[in-house]
Amino acid sequence: MVLLLPFGDGRWRLVLYPYRQLATGGTPGAADDTGPAEELLRRITGRDLALGEVEWISHYRCEHRHAARYRHHRVVLAGDAAHVHPPTGGQGLNTGIADAMSLGWRLAAAVADPAHDRLLDAYAEERRRAACRVMRLTGAMLRFNATPALWGHALRVAGLGVARLPPVRRRLAAALAGLPGSGASTGARVRSGARAPDVPLLPTPRSPHRRLFEALRTGHHVHLLPVCGTPDPRAATSALPLLTVRTDAYRQAHVVRPDGHFL
Repeated sequence: MVLLLPFGDGRWRLVLYPYRQLATGGTPGAADDTGPAEELLRRITGRDLALGEVEWISHYRCEHRHAARYRHHRVVLAGDAAHVHPPTGGQGLNTGIADAMSLGWRLAAAVADPAHDRLLDAYAEERRRAACRVMRLTGAMLRFNATPALWGHALRVAGLGVARLPPVRRRLAAALAGLPGSGASTGARVRSGARAPDVPLLPTPRSPHRRLFEALRTGHHVHLLPVCGTPDPRAATSALPLLTVRTDAYRQAHVVRPDGHFL
């Protein structure tokens, strides 16, 4: 398998994946040691190709592991320190950013008031579940792309055809974006932990914000209060900073966490 990724300035990243080990074995070293890579490139493409002006060359191995616990007393793990997986789907950056978003407001709350320490335990449980989903997805995509057998090739052809269907494409796009949960539309039931969509807000004297994501920039929990509806009872008992806004996007009140997920 050959992947060609343009940088946009005339340079390209070339990724070569051998379904079978090279006969010569070995690991590429310096940038001028292009022999193994060129041999693999010719074998995959069937053409007599050579590499020119190589700036950097390396050999990597797909890892697939994550920490058993994301928190131990005062130590909290996030990003690559907590999970590592194949690069298929480009999930590493999105997952790490989601870790940081989920941890940031909890950590600030725990520092401000030790009574909120339990929020860090909730982070550890929630983000480890999210990492498990990502690892299953990236592992499946790697096996899908790398299976050398004929049945694997047939599966790829069929799978790529199915992926063009709009419902499949939308679901796959949400998974690749790190958004396995979908926000609710008017009248729909909201699942706790699902990503909230950027719904429009109705400006009030206390809140001039016109979009949910704009209100979330305050760093507070956002209480979505429908025009015709009752407040979310959790808003009255919240010990964390809370911003109440009006919206006609929902028929029922909801609370959105600072990281953009429903409480």
